[in-house]
Amino acid sequence: MAEFYDWSKRRPLDSAADGCSFAEWPTQFTTAAFAKHPNGFTVFLPPDKLARDEYSEGDPYNVETEIDNDWHKRRFTCTLELIKKAVATRPGENLEILDLGCGRGFITAAVKETLPAARVYGLDYSLAAIEYAAKRFPNVELIVADAYSPPFAPTSFDVVICNNTWEHVDDPLAMLGSVRRILKSRGYLIISTPSRYRVENLVRAILGKSCLLISPLHVTEYSVGQVSDQLRWGKLDLVEVTSKKIKGEFSTMRLLVRVVFGVAQPILRMYLKAVGSHHSIESTVFYLARRTE
Repeated sequence: MAEFYDWSKRRPLDSAADGCSFAEWPTQFTTAAFAKHPNGFTVFLPPDKLARDEYSEGDPYNVETEIDNDWHKRRFTCTLELIKKAVATRPGENLEILDLGCGRGFITAAVKETLPAARVYGLDYSLAAIEYAAKRFPNVELIVADAYSPPFAPTSFDVVICNNTWEHVDDPLAMLGSVRRILKSRGYLIISTPSRYRVENLVRAILGKSCLLISPLHVTEYSVGQVSDQLRWGKLDLVEVTSKKIKGEFSTMRLLVRVVFGVAQPILRMYLKAVGSHHSIESTVFYLARRTE
């Protein structure tokens, strides 16, 4: 079982001595390291950061109501395929997997369903999201904490997942450093994040226009080369980049845009393949990387 850890004091946390109840958290957070929520999950964020967040009024990403749409199908399918590849290199181990920035826990639960013997954790800064996940998915371990400083001991995890989290943080390199220290030797990181130069933005760039973000909640979006450079800086080896296409992905776009993209995409794919480019014109790109030591 992954062990909670206080990085400021460089010591493991005791589940009894270092915590308090959630009711006591507003007055005890300066002395206690964490609080136990009545719904069974652990809270590390101080009370002043547990105010309203993007999940307070529901899920802004509509995962539950739109779980069968092409975008979500891609997230689930590609993430689970990469997890299977990662754990195939670690046979016979008691797997520890962390979904960092898990939101309401749908992918976290899918990982647990795929690997029922693994110990699967979900971490998010949103109390509202974790409260929902705790009621819906009681078979995963849930934590409310800061993704920049996940409260786990060094070399705790075989796999860390950052599914559509990269574009939401203002310092992904700082988060990458924290991820690396909690990965086991030769452990894996899986990232999914929008492709900055997906086909519509590629066209805009050619026309000299600024790139558009998929969501106003995104800080920015990255090219494949930028994410590859970030991983290299963080001392992780890039193992695979994939952007498996889901049939009908552009079905919600305007008819004219779909027609243009339907003609342009096959031509662009053929060209990129011919020149050996690592670039992706799909909406979301998935990365599998391995800690170098």
